[in-house]
Amino acid sequence: MSVTEAKQKFLAAKKAVSDCQSSIQTLQAKVDQLQDSLPGLSRAVEDVEKAKTAALDAFALNSNKQAEAALKAARQAHEDAQKKLSETHELIEAVGRTLKRQEGEFTRLNNLCELSKRECWESIADEIRSRIPEGVISDIQRLVVSSMQCSRTKQFVLSELFPNLNPSEYQTRRDEMLEKYNIE
Repeated sequence: MSVTEAKQKFLAAKKAVSDCQSSIQTLQAKVDQLQDSLPGLSRAVEDVEKAKTAALDAFALNSNKQAEAALKAARQAHEDAQKKLSETHELIEAVGRTLKRQEGEFTRLNNLCELSKRECWESIADEIRSRIPEGVISDIQRLVVSSMQCSRTKQFVLSELFPNLNPSEYQTRRDEMLEKYNIE
């Protein structure tokens, strides 16, 4: 895979992670909003229960059309308030389920993003490796074989040829590559 293809795959994966994270934040805000509305809805149910009780008492005392209409309105208000509270609980549960699924999806997408980032770095390494002339690779192989004949390990020879970078050199090289390939 070319560096360009790997980078496009990585950027698409990165966007998917970002979109999923935004979705999670939106869902969490919705759950919070719904949770915050519960105390008010509960108070509203209590208030209409009191009004319904008062309307029932008034109807029992005065069985007239006005008391009957007030009772009917109080019952309807009570039913509406309970329905709204019940619907809010259902919504909280539904949004909570969706949120859990999105969090699982976020983990999956994040893993795919990390995998595509590694693939991108592998493509960069392959591109750099392809620019090393065959003669150089052949000379390194002969050096390894001859050094091993005098009891040096392959790792020792390679470490002499390619010494570890100190942290600041490593960071400088990494920053150069990040700027060139725009991966992070």
